[in-house]
Amino acid sequence: MNINDLERNMGVVPKSNYTPIIQLIIDAVRDYPKEDLVDIDTFIIEIKRLLKSKQITQSKLISYVNKNNTKELWVTISLNSFIEAFDLMNLYKLSFSDVLLEIKRIGR
Repeated sequence: MNINDLERNMGVVPKSNYTPIIQLIIDAVRDYPKEDLVDIDTFIIEIKRLLKSKQITQSKLISYVNKNNTKELWVTISLNSFIEAFDLMNLYKLSFSDVLLEIKRIGR
C-alpha cells in the first residue's frame, strides 16, 4: 500500500483508534533510509529482513534498536516510530494483523 494514497484516503474516513497507529507506521516508512520507499508492504519486508525474522513483534524491534542504536541512526528513528505504533496497538488491544487489515481496507 502506497503511503501517499493511504494518507489521502485517511482524510475521508472517520477517525478511529487505528488512525494514530497508521500515521506512526507511515512516519516509520518515510523515515526509513531507503530511497523512494513509499510502500508499506515493501517496508515490512525490509524490516523482516533487518530483524532476520518472518514475524515483526514489538520485542524484536526493541531488541534490534537496543543492539544497533548508534550504528544506523535513520533506521533507529524509523523503528522508534514503529515501536510507538506497537505501544498504541497494545493500549487499544489491537494486533498488528488487525492494523494491516485496516490499512488494506482504507487503501481500497
